[in-house]
Amino acid sequence: MPIGMVSHIEDEAYEVVDIVDGVSGIKPGQVFPVPETYSCHTRVADGVFAVDRTGEGELCDHPCYQRFALESYIGVPLTLDGHIVGTLNFSSTKPTGEFTTYDLDLIGMFAQWLDHEIARERDLLALRGAQDELARLALTDELTGIYNRRAIGARMQEELNRAQRYAQPLSVALVDFDCFKQLNDQHGISPAIGPCSCSRSWPRTSCAIWTAWVAGAARNSFCCSRTRT
Repeated sequence: MPIGMVSHIEDEAYEVVDIVDGVSGIKPGQVFPVPETYSCHTRVADGVFAVDRTGEGELCDHPCYQRFALESYIGVPLTLDGHIVGTLNFSSTKPTGEFTTYDLDLIGMFAQWLDHEIARERDLLALRGAQDELARLALTDELTGIYNRRAIGARMQEELNRAQRYAQPLSVALVDFDCFKQLNDQHGISPAIGPCSCSRSWPRTSCAIWTAWVAGAARNSFCCSRTRT
């Protein structure tokens, strides 16, 4: 069959995710109302839904047939955690003959493989997100959002290397707040705009950039660094 398609279904929207098509001109990213596709039958079928010689049967007035004249169609739902998230289907504008048990079993196996890949991709994205969050928590203070003491060593080495590479001065300041608890009690603690990195272009004659950052060094102390000063 010349048309093969993987779709994503959300609510009543049918989105073409990928397609091999030498006939209909449908492109990935196109969205159709589910009732205007054969998938409205596929997603309620108990397994594979297949139809041949559509123009001679009950679906001759279906919007999909009226628009694309698909005479033969075989499709199966794609699921994630028991919920239908799309379909895998093959179709043709010409009758292909009655579908066999082999055809039904084959597309069923394709669907099982795609179900596994969809779940694996979901789990990998979740794992990457968790890893990114752990990396962020390891280097920042959860309350203020600025770099923590663990990050100071690595970031300081980066700034030292940068200053040496461009032969620029580097300033480092350790700021200690007296009565820090009273400051918190009076003004509260709101997330900072850190870890921050600010850059500004200097005149073209110098072609230089300055960077600044702040980190929490201890309970009442903060470490600040700025290049070119």
